[in-house]
Amino acid sequence: MNNDLLERDRELGTIVEVLTNAKATPGCRNVPIIAIAGTEGSGTSRILAETKDIGRRLGYQVGAADRGDALTTMARQAPGTVPQDAPVLLTVDEAHLTSASRLTTLHARTQEVTQAPVVLVAAGRQRDDGTADWLPADGTTVSLQPLTQTAVRELITRQIGAPPTDDLAQFAAQAEGNPLLVTELITGLVEEGAVRVVNRRSAMLRAVPSERVELLVRRRLAALPRPYQQLLQVAAALSTRADQLMICPIARLSNAERDVLDQESSSILLKRTGSCVRFRSMLAWLTVRNSMPALLRTILESGGTGEASGAGDRPAPPRRGQGAEPRVGATASACPWCGLTDTERTIAVLVSDGLTNREIARRVFLSPHTVNYHLRNTFRKLGITSRVALAGIAANRRTHDHPHDPHLV
Repeated sequence: MNNDLLERDRELGTIVEVLTNAKATPGCRNVPIIAIAGTEGSGTSRILAETKDIGRRLGYQVGAADRGDALTTMARQAPGTVPQDAPVLLTVDEAHLTSASRLTTLHARTQEVTQAPVVLVAAGRQRDDGTADWLPADGTTVSLQPLTQTAVRELITRQIGAPPTDDLAQFAAQAEGNPLLVTELITGLVEEGAVRVVNRRSAMLRAVPSERVELLVRRRLAALPRPYQQLLQVAAALSTRADQLMICPIARLSNAERDVLDQESSSILLKRTGSCVRFRSMLAWLTVRNSMPALLRTILESGGTGEASGAGDRPAPPRRGQGAEPRVGATASACPWCGLTDTERTIAVLVSDGLTNREIARRVFLSPHTVNYHLRNTFRKLGITSRVALAGIAANRRTHDHPHDPHLV
């Protein structure tokens, strides 16, 4: 099986079943439209390509429409020139750029030029809740879910040729099971020499997102209108923890703003959770945050004063959604970072430098097992679940909040 078809047997089975049943009922005019739906990078186009191959093997005539904006060549031909003895498979990619009514019309128009069964298969994006404006009401929807951790490990194994260590698998988990992000992340790490095979396991040498992932996210960000790019950058700069990656409650936005962010909530950048829009992954958040000019990011992260919160005696003003953050010595419940031990903070900073657990262990004269123990405690205290989130927090504190803190320099 190809890398991009991992865990897609059930979905492909549904497609095969519809195509087989349609072929077995000549003259049937009630063949449903098949919608292959998933978030950006989930593999909808790849499944559509596989569907074409399946159709050809089953004896279908395969045609394609241009994003739903034009009929296929066979549908534009005179009825007498279209073969009537073979079923027709009509495909539409990037169907989220069209509408359900246009897909239905396309299906009906194609049926007018042949007596054989016509199956329309459309592939496009859908939101995390399974909704999309282009999905036909009476169609068969094949939804592509994120890969499980088992599949992510298998994907890494196939890319590198050796199963990943737990550190590498945990780092790849920041892609949230998105096949495209996982593939780009691992490919980039290999190209940059940040992964090597040790004792028949793929080991990570630097825990930093690859340039390929950053380029992918930055391109997606650049495709948005400039005001929305700035909105996401500001949101990323004001977020320091995984549970704070909320951009804004949808209800507070104008209709136009809601439409733009709602459409983007099926991309690799954003996802919709209830009434809020959040960054889809820590990889997306970190890349968007780093895309902002350093000076502007400093101003935002310091609460608008333009000064690091540790400078002088003035405390940092409150951040959006937070009260004023206490300085070192305040209670750990009000300032989670302040509740870390010296060792935990030192390890956190080394994580932000991209060191693996084994490298950190050599630096602080501890065993890798002990380093992992401290990291688990740190994650719990900060309310996070990933090294990427920890790296972002440690980098913020070192650069802006406490420039003279001996643990962060």
